[in-house]
Amino acid sequence: MKKALYLGIFAFFFLLVPSAFAVQATSPLTIISPVEGTWANKQPLIVEVPSGYEVYYSLSGSNPLDFGFIYDAPVLIDQEGEVHVRLVTVDAKGTV
Repeated sequence: MKKALYLGIFAFFFLLVPSAFAVQATSPLTIISPVEGTWANKQPLIVEVPSGYEVYYSLSGSNPLDFGFIYDAPVLIDQEGEVHVRLVTVDAKGTV
């Protein structure tokens, strides 16, 4: 299984249906899915959450800490067109 390791605070990527997956990331996340490429079907967002961290996400490109959801299981991305997924990691001390 192909994995990509992302270092830092935020991870941004864009999905299109059909989609090309591009990543600009600065977060200690391993994004397992979707893999880079182009597709025309639903894709799961699967993130390996580092020990001691919580991950928040939004599908609108907005700040996940303000308008997002906590990531606690894979998320099915079932949207057409451009989708702006944004991920934020927060450690046990609340540091972003």
